[in-house]
Amino acid sequence: MYKDWPEDFPQVTSLVPYSALRHNPDPEIQDLYDQAKYHQNIQAAVQLIKRLVINEGKEKVIEKIETISSAYPNAILVPVHAIEGRGKNKIPNALAGFISEIGNLEVDMSIVQTDVVSKTGAKGSWYRLAHRPHFEGEVQSGRQYIMVDDVFSAGGTFSELRAFIENNDGSVVDTITMSNGSKSMNPQLSITPFRILELENKYGVESLQKFFKEEALYEGNYKALTDSEARTLLGAASLNEARNRIAEARQERIGRVREEMVQGEPPAVHEEETLNKSHNTTGNTKQQLKAAKKPGTKGRSR
Repeated sequence: MYKDWPEDFPQVTSLVPYSALRHNPDPEIQDLYDQAKYHQNIQAAVQLIKRLVINEGKEKVIEKIETISSAYPNAILVPVHAIEGRGKNKIPNALAGFISEIGNLEVDMSIVQTDVVSKTGAKGSWYRLAHRPHFEGEVQSGRQYIMVDDVFSAGGTFSELRAFIENNDGSVVDTITMSNGSKSMNPQLSITPFRILELENKYGVESLQKFFKEEALYEGNYKALTDSEARTLLGAASLNEARNRIAEARQERIGRVREEMVQGEPPAVHEEETLNKSHNTTGNTKQQLKAAKKPGTKGRSR
């Protein structure tokens, strides 16, 4: 079930500018990013975060983290275990460890993404809207969760992770990323009442519900969209055009996955490393991520 976003859901807290993370002129930082993002290097991820935080101003970053940890002192940090076509991204895991050390919060490594969505390098927001990640793992009933990822773009991954946690009796209260990668640099994750009204005025309530059910998106509840996803949908001239754009994006995924598989088998799947033995953790990864499908099979969609 996909619930409406609370009207007071906080905006995404990003620690450094996107340009510092992704387009840093320092070649050493560029190399650390590549090793952490695409080559499963947890040590590189830890060093990357340290370097970026120092450059941004450690006191400023600490203040952001302490503001959230003081608001939710018993919350659990859950990093997005992002599987990308070129390897396993270690930045979210290292970032959760860094936040844990400063905010004295638990890190839960047992919730994992179970499929390859292959979004890195994808052109256009329609691809992100069309392809939804899936999660498995153990959620502690009644506990508050703070979602952690390296970059906030359209917010679809956060949205699906939130749904998984809340459908298993947890509560998502906030989000933290290394940087905000959305084109507008807008930190708004949850859809706003104004955006909902825009959708309803343009397309109609019944038409929206039918469209979302037919396209297997949010089980028909368009109010569960992220604000960025809603802006993408509003960019279409009609729902028929939106339907075509989604179909094209799903076809694109088949080609992307096949191309990635031709370049080589995906990396072996291992249990997640313990980030820091002094951190409070609620368990290691218990579900291995599913292997990418072989060429010739259809891409998975809802």
